[in-house]
Amino acid sequence: AFDDMRDRNDMRYLLDHQAFAGVGEAPVPRAKIDALQRRFKLSRRQMTRCLEMALLRDITSEKSAAFARFRLFVKQRIYAQNTDLLQGMDPDEKKQKVAESFAAVVDDYRRLLSLL
Repeated sequence: AFDDMRDRNDMRYLLDHQAFAGVGEAPVPRAKIDALQRRFKLSRRQMTRCLEMALLRDITSEKSAAFARFRLFVKQRIYAQNTDLLQGMDPDEKKQKVAESFAAVVDDYRRLLSLL
């Protein structure tokens, strides 16, 4: 409940202030994310979540090249954040877990975007 409220409020604020104008498509350089984070005084995790939601919002088809780049961008973050958990798994299991996490993230982002 609190996380949803924070995400909605942060996204509204960032969109109202055109934070994502000129960001383009994924992948977004780390320096760009860091600059946005400093400018809007959000944690790296929260800025990354909001940026990923903004990127997803602008993608019209899951079959597009933009969605493929978005998927890789988000999966790289998921993998990096969960290296300890994925360490003991075989490669196919790692791919499956990251894919499941990606699907859950996209579903959550879409749900949050529908509330804006």
